[in-house]
Amino acid sequence: MVQCLNTMGSFHCGSCPPGYEGDGRTCTQTNICAVNNGGCYPTATCSSNPGSSFPVCTCPPGYIGNGYGPTGCTQTSNICQSNNPCVNGQCVATTSAPGYICNCNSGWQGVNCDQNINECSSNPCQNGGTCTDGINGFTCTCTAEWTGPLCQTAQQECGGYLTGPAGSFSYPNIPGHEEYDHQVSCAWVIRVDPNKILRITFPFFHLENSANCNYDFLQIHDGDSASAYMIGKYCGQNNPPELYSSHNSLYFWFRSDHSVNSDGFTVVWQSQDPVCGDELTAPYGNINSPGYPGNYPPNRDCYWRVMVEPGLLITFAFGTLSLEHHSDCNFDFLEIRDGLLPEDPVLGKYCSTASPPPLRTTGPNAWIHFHSDYSVSDRGFHITYTTSPSDPGCGGTFTDSEGIIISPNWPNDYAHNRQCIYLIRLPAGERVALNFTHMNLESHSNCLFDYVEVRDGRTETDPLIGKYCGSTLPAPMTSSSNFLWIRFRSDSSVSRAGSGLFILLLVEVLCLGLDSYALRTTPTPIPTTRSANGSLTSHRATWLPLTSCHLMLREAPVVLTLLRSGMAPCLALLCWGNFVVYRFPPGSSPLRDLCTLNSRLTPPSATMALKQPIAPPWKVVVIP
Repeated sequence: MVQCLNTMGSFHCGSCPPGYEGDGRTCTQTNICAVNNGGCYPTATCSSNPGSSFPVCTCPPGYIGNGYGPTGCTQTSNICQSNNPCVNGQCVATTSAPGYICNCNSGWQGVNCDQNINECSSNPCQNGGTCTDGINGFTCTCTAEWTGPLCQTAQQECGGYLTGPAGSFSYPNIPGHEEYDHQVSCAWVIRVDPNKILRITFPFFHLENSANCNYDFLQIHDGDSASAYMIGKYCGQNNPPELYSSHNSLYFWFRSDHSVNSDGFTVVWQSQDPVCGDELTAPYGNINSPGYPGNYPPNRDCYWRVMVEPGLLITFAFGTLSLEHHSDCNFDFLEIRDGLLPEDPVLGKYCSTASPPPLRTTGPNAWIHFHSDYSVSDRGFHITYTTSPSDPGCGGTFTDSEGIIISPNWPNDYAHNRQCIYLIRLPAGERVALNFTHMNLESHSNCLFDYVEVRDGRTETDPLIGKYCGSTLPAPMTSSSNFLWIRFRSDSSVSRAGSGLFILLLVEVLCLGLDSYALRTTPTPIPTTRSANGSLTSHRATWLPLTSCHLMLREAPVVLTLLRSGMAPCLALLCWGNFVVYRFPPGSSPLRDLCTLNSRLTPPSATMALKQPIAPPWKVVVIP
């Protein structure tokens, strides 16, 4: 603030504050950056600093420092961008020599992260094992007498009980260098943690070959004894395929006869987390419990999602169902739901040995959950599923750029216990605009009974846009992608006339004066026929004259009867608001056979004259 000095009969203003100039009466901010860049580094950015006689200096990109004076900014190295020296790491530019530092990835060291750390330097392999260094790790090659990741487990010459998360065993001890003996019978059991399964590979396998492996063989069972389900029986010189257990143990039995022998085999095991369940999209298939046809393992939760094309229903048939029995299904159970979510309606829940009748969904999706507890086990289940079309008009995939969806049996009441899934799929980069024109469903505050559900995507698990029921029209909506998923579901009780979901403007009826109308197609090509799969045929703009029609005015929906001059009447139709829906017999051409509207309007009472035409435009939809 400028000081005011009182004088005899007058006053005098003091000096302007730092950073300002003027006579004191008027002070303007000094452009401190105008001279010598304000004292900043020559290429730094100079900015005024209100209330201060010093500017704010900012070094340019590629420089660091306070920005003040000729040495205020120092150029950083660009070696990280031009010629990254860090072989196995991340380069960080610095101002000091050599202009960078390297943050090395795990297992690497050195200025340029080009030196592999020798993990074998600590001699991790036990009992004479040979260590081979790797990248951020090592492997141990054990002697014939030892096995395990660190060669810490004694090798069994002929059979034994093996544990540990990973390992191997061979017979004979050095397969390929000596032949196994005649008339040998050896058994090995591998057991890992209870919540793990086993992955088995065969790096070496040479046994006497024979039909059905009747002479020398290696037999593998999915469990800890020969009574468990047999996974396979192998012989010859072809390595068996990679195998997975369904339990945490496997039983191996090797047998040789009295004649031909060979070089033996090596088995390598690795424990891993179990994986069960799947996502199935084929129109038919099989679903088995883990380990089937052997007993299922304990403590498992397996989930399958079956997703077929909209407009199809799924039928499940039970070939085998053998689970631990309990009246409340609290222990082991198989549950099938009518949809993809765990809260969808339960179609069936099973926990016994039985042959249930086939089970059918009301839509194209199903969610299956198998649970086993820690104790009793059984054979499990084998299920086959097939698909069949749902009711006409109930569900489907729509790929045209415009069209309509109506509830099944519209304008009559829709059926009970129906689930119709509609998928709208447009080309990539486009979005779907949806407009409800009619809604008449059973009402409920939470729409728990009959409802229309819209989701922003292609499946039931995508974000929910809204769930609607009653007679209130939902607001128009637009998808965020080129997919929109719609479900109509009805329960077992009240049914009504359903919903017309979205209707594009195809034909306009324009008012030409009192009691005078003309029918005009839109200026752009419009659909004139629609096949069962939703394909469209279009025609150019056309004017049609109006002849006779009778409009019965009453509460919506209004019933119209359409006549053509000198010809039989078309089918009756319904309209509401400013929308009219035409239905034509099979084989007709909507554009050629369009009925025209009457110039006479008949109100409910003959004494009531309709003085104003119906407000245009009328949006008209043609349905084959």
